[in-house]
Amino acid sequence: MLGEWISESGFSVKGHLVSLPPSFVKEARPEAKEVSELIYVRVGDVYAAKVSAEYHLVRPADRLHAYEGDMLFQSPTLRVADTQEVVRVLWGVAGHMVSELRRTFPSATDLTGR
Repeated sequence: MLGEWISESGFSVKGHLVSLPPSFVKEARPEAKEVSELIYVRVGDVYAAKVSAEYHLVRPADRLHAYEGDMLFQSPTLRVADTQEVVRVLWGVAGHMVSELRRTFPSATDLTGR
């Protein structure tokens, strides 16, 4: 268990660390208002990425709860390449989970045992 967060769109999310095969990315059905897509990244790349606190614009249509106007949401943010070498931005709950993962397991070796 990595923690529990309320996302910028209003979902309660619990983070768990699991090991899944690459095929999971194609088979999973995430909540569309919360997850734009699933990606597969290498553990070493997650640890190599710099974490920064950044603001992200979230519009009312992107949130579960219909508050008025746009909202700036600050979260830990990382840029990491997926297995297709496309650079992805992890932020919001994903940024929090990766930051907590790196705090709990300070290195890729601590996480994987190799």
